[in-house]
Amino acid sequence: MDIKEIVIRLSAFFVPAAILAIGVLVLSFIVIKMRKKKGMNPSSGGKKKAIIGSLLVAYYFIVIGITNLSRGESFSGQVNLNIFSGYIDAWNSFSLIAFQLIVFNVLMFVPLGILLPLYSRRFMQFKWTFAATLLATLVIEIFQVVTGRGIFELDDIFHNTLGGVLGYQLFMLTHEIVRNKSISLKQLTKRLALPMVLLFAVAGWFSFYHFKEFGNMSINPTYGTDMEKVTLSTTMELNSEKAYAPVYKNKYSNDEEHGRDVVDNLQKKLRLPKLAEEGREGDNRMFTFEKEQGTDYQMSYYMRDGTWSLMDHEFLPENVTYENSEEMKAYATEMLARLDLLPKQADLTISETGTFHWMIQPSTYSSSEI
Repeated sequence: MDIKEIVIRLSAFFVPAAILAIGVLVLSFIVIKMRKKKGMNPSSGGKKKAIIGSLLVAYYFIVIGITNLSRGESFSGQVNLNIFSGYIDAWNSFSLIAFQLIVFNVLMFVPLGILLPLYSRRFMQFKWTFAATLLATLVIEIFQVVTGRGIFELDDIFHNTLGGVLGYQLFMLTHEIVRNKSISLKQLTKRLALPMVLLFAVAGWFSFYHFKEFGNMSINPTYGTDMEKVTLSTTMELNSEKAYAPVYKNKYSNDEEHGRDVVDNLQKKLRLPKLAEEGREGDNRMFTFEKEQGTDYQMSYYMRDGTWSLMDHEFLPENVTYENSEEMKAYATEMLARLDLLPKQADLTISETGTFHWMIQPSTYSSSEI
């Protein structure tokens, strides 16, 4: 899930959760009032506990909604017991979506670690908050695997519990500062130890990746496969002599600002309409231009490799035939030249499928130009 999808799912369950919270709160107040009328001592905490309790109910309803109710029954008893699978996937692909999913699973349970100690003093003891958070995430994962609305994943349980612990530590830090008007270095270190360890771990992770010239192999598997009973054979004759192949890296990969520069360039040189909307589709950026008569342009910028494509959704490919290929070739050559995309001394050709190719001779250029 990316941020946009998370916001959409949150908005879908926010109103029902608010109605549920109000209902629980009204019912709690009625019970408190009835107990007072009968001369009975209302439950410890009274109205404050009722308010926090209603917030807890609404919060957990939203969590259940996002993780279960918003999904279809497209899974069938799948279980993932690899606690580090999320990290392996994020490391191999180094994808923004993969990182967002880890962060979201942690942050989703931070409110629980804050609300529980507010609800009852018992949860100011770490063991009770830890146990309640673990139970809450276990219920969600079991519900997912039973209903087929998700996968029972050990790394989700780990991240959710970690989020609850982070929320608890932040609450206790604030509580101690408010209560004592100060805090000792020992207590400060105790409460901030986990957040600081996580911060340094993430910083180290990104720093290490930054020094890898070509990044990681996104095709590396996240899960291991048992190959004991697998036999591989080939009839190919493999050459034992060393061979060298050039490796290229696009300097614009993961450069979001370059995508906007491309949009500006296209608008100026192709006289495209004004930009109407900018959004995300997975890791990629989507730029939609205002519709004009006969045109509906959209540019896709692919973050991972720094490439882009421009499409007119009003254009009908079936209207183009190989017979008018020379006309299309002239148009493509003129457009590429106008955008300064056609390399010098390039030979542009068009195939029968309507695909344009250009060929260049490397000997024509210096190494810095290729």
